[in-house]
Order: sequence, then structure tokens, then C-alpha cells
Amino acid sequence: MDKIEISLLNLRVVREKSGIYAIDNAAITSSGKLSEIAIEVLELDQRAEEVFCVVCCDSRHRINGIFEVFRGGMAESSVYPAEVFKRALLSNSPVMFLLHNHPGGSLHPSLPDRQVTQRLVDGAKLLGLKIIDHMIVNDEGRYTSFKELGIMPE
Repeated sequence: MDKIEISLLNLRVVREKSGIYAIDNAAITSSGKLSEIAIEVLELDQRAEEVFCVVCCDSRHRINGIFEVFRGGMAESSVYPAEVFKRALLSNSPVMFLLHNHPGGSLHPSLPDRQVTQRLVDGAKLLGLKIIDHMIVNDEGRYTSFKELGIMPE
């Protein structure tokens, strides 16, 4: 019988940095709370390029981790569902909130923004995960919430 080499692998989430932020509590209870995270923690209003982030939470919407997933040019970033879901699964998070910025100032969800959101919501369902909202933040610190606009896919 021939012998083969098998590698045992291990996956870990490593804390890149942490800090104390002036945010009431760790649970996301409103779009206002999500926008605080986008601006205070991720500084999405100050980024010169489009950045896509995911906030991973437990079932009570308490934050388990925040990840910058993709970075793009001034107008767009590529979003690969596997990379988004990998972060949720590694942080044991059944709930996610999506965030990205529009450095050009527009708060209007583009067709690609809506298509990516739909694709991610559909994929999340297959994995038993839930995406609650997708927020766009502009360079003035204002935001648009897909949920508040009534366009968040179910």
C-alpha cells in the first residue's frame, strides 16, 4: 500500500487591531448605529477608494467582528461572495451587515450595488446566514440604508 502525505490545516481569525470607540453598545439596533460604525470605526467617509466591509454579528446583533473585505478604485470594488461568507463563518456569526462607501459622494445605490446585495442575500440563505442591511456612506458622512429605502432583498 502506498503512503500519501496529508496536511492537517487550521483556520484562525486574528485580531488586527482593536480600540475603544464612543458607541453606546455593541449591538446594532438601528441604521444610525450602523452609520456610527461606518464612520467612527471604519472611517468610510474619509476613504478615497471604494471599500466594501462586513460587520459580523451574533443573533442579537452584537458585533463579533468587522472586516474590510474588498478595496477598489474610485468607482467600484469587486465583491466575491465566498470572501464575505468566509468571514461570517470564521467568526461564528449568523448575522451580517454590509457597508461600502461611495467616495464620489453619491448616495444612490447603483445597479451593481443592488445586484451584489441580491447575490449575497441569496448565498447567505443557502448557508443559514442572514444579511440585515446594506449601507452606503458618502464622503460627507451621510448614508443610505437599503433597509430604510425598502430595497433590501428578503
